[in-house]
Amino acid sequence: IFPSYSPVLGINSQQPPLRILQDQLDGSNVYDNVQPSTYHATSYNVQTSGVWDGVSNPIAPGSSIINIEKELRIKAGVSVTFKNIMFQFAPGARLVIENGVSGGQGGKLLLDSTTLTNMPVCGKEDMWLGVEVWGNSTVAQGTVLNSSQGVLRMYNNSKIEHAYVGVLLSKRNTDQAGVVLLSSYDNNYNGGVAQVQNSEFLNCQYGMYFNTYTVGSNNLSTISGSTFKWENLFKKPSVKPQNHIHLFKTSAVTITASNFLQETPAVYGGIDQYGKGIYSNNSEFKVYSGCTNIFLPIGQDCAESNTVRSQFKNLVYGVYVVNSKY
Repeated sequence: IFPSYSPVLGINSQQPPLRILQDQLDGSNVYDNVQPSTYHATSYNVQTSGVWDGVSNPIAPGSSIINIEKELRIKAGVSVTFKNIMFQFAPGARLVIENGVSGGQGGKLLLDSTTLTNMPVCGKEDMWLGVEVWGNSTVAQGTVLNSSQGVLRMYNNSKIEHAYVGVLLSKRNTDQAGVVLLSSYDNNYNGGVAQVQNSEFLNCQYGMYFNTYTVGSNNLSTISGSTFKWENLFKKPSVKPQNHIHLFKTSAVTITASNFLQETPAVYGGIDQYGKGIYSNNSEFKVYSGCTNIFLPIGQDCAESNTVRSQFKNLVYGVYVVNSKY
């Protein structure tokens, strides 16, 4: 039986607490028996609207890197901007944007030049769960600024990387012990909104995952000028690419001038492991080109030299459609 050691204060208040390690069994890994002391928060609920940056934020003031052990949650009714920050999430951690209840506003998160990534624990790399945008599956989405759905907006070179699902437009279930399940979803929470502009998803098994939502003919979720990319092996090498965008029984999502890439196909066992760009099952989606001339007169076509097309590269399927109507 191992003795229980309490944490002791560091040399000064600016250092994280230190912990005396218990004796290790021969052959055991230290990181399997140690609670790291490098987290800024275990779980944190954002309950006040405002702007967080590397100077002013309530979790780690003065730091532009914030480490989360289990969960960061944007509460319903809160609107917050993360600007010029990197959040690192431990294996199994997630970021949740709550839906509103009884007609109340959902949580709203804007990522501005911000990166959400994994956090190595004691030198051991792994993947985190990703962002969950909770919705109300039987309620109309409204508008981005007035919605009971959770809303995520990304722009200005923001990035989500090394997650199982970069953005899940639903809620994961938990088991009886409260452990969040990787790929079991509660369809009552479908319908969240994600608007992605000039941003990137890197080495997420699924970039964006849309679950059943068919209220209205169009979805507020849009993707424009963004890149979904796989390169080299994932942080957990046993995980293989699936779909950059996964649509299941979803009303129309609009995609404009975006890239769906597999940069290193040779590292995978065969073409069937290269992953798909857009997977659609009983869903509707639209893929458009863009135009660099933002002052194009109404009714005038974009010149060929100014046209920006969506790109699909080195994938087993660029677009894979099962059942074109739901």
